[in-house]
Amino acid sequence: MPPPDPIEALKRNNGDSMSYVGKAAAKHPAETVVILKENFGNTQDERVKAEIASALIGLGDKENIYWDFLLRQVTSALESAASCAVKNDSQGKPIEGPSSYDAWAKQDANFNMVLLFVETVAETRDPRGVRILQRALSSPDSDIQLIAAAGLVRARDKASVPLIIDACKNASPELAAAFASQVLVYFDDPQAQRAADKYLSKDAAKFAREEKANGIDPLGPWPPK
Repeated sequence: MPPPDPIEALKRNNGDSMSYVGKAAAKHPAETVVILKENFGNTQDERVKAEIASALIGLGDKENIYWDFLLRQVTSALESAASCAVKNDSQGKPIEGPSSYDAWAKQDANFNMVLLFVETVAETRDPRGVRILQRALSSPDSDIQLIAAAGLVRARDKASVPLIIDACKNASPELAAAFASQVLVYFDDPQAQRAADKYLSKDAAKFAREEKANGIDPLGPWPPK
């Protein structure tokens, strides 16, 4: 069976529709935007709605409604992630909280929402998104911190380097090393490179820079398009 026409697939607005955005936009950019706007208005699922908003932003649509929706969603996800983060006792040891499938699913949804937002900010370098990711560096969830920092480097926001270095100072040695190898070495900035050398062994720093030189990045090819 031949593949469906991407425009027709997009009009269906079902679980597979978003995978056709790129092909539809390549041939019919204006029509793709019109369909996505209709789908945005007709979609109740907030995760899918966020994906549509991100796609519209990526296609250059300037209406604030899509950024506003994404900002609300990611702010809610960050607040939820903070409330679910592992808490420590007075000795600095993790306190085991209740564990359930629902809690895990919520945590996964929060992370995926932040990841979608990171990809949008990395592509657009919009100051509104950059500010949110900078605030996320202080999240009590280390995964959120790291993905936010990765988004800032992919947005090439050198102004965030001191904030990421401050996050390293307050992080565990393992998290600081992850910041260094996955984020700081990717900044074309002397301060970032010095900090990377501080938190990595010589061999680890050499390996991280080789990964960068080979076009490898934790979130995709380097440098990003």
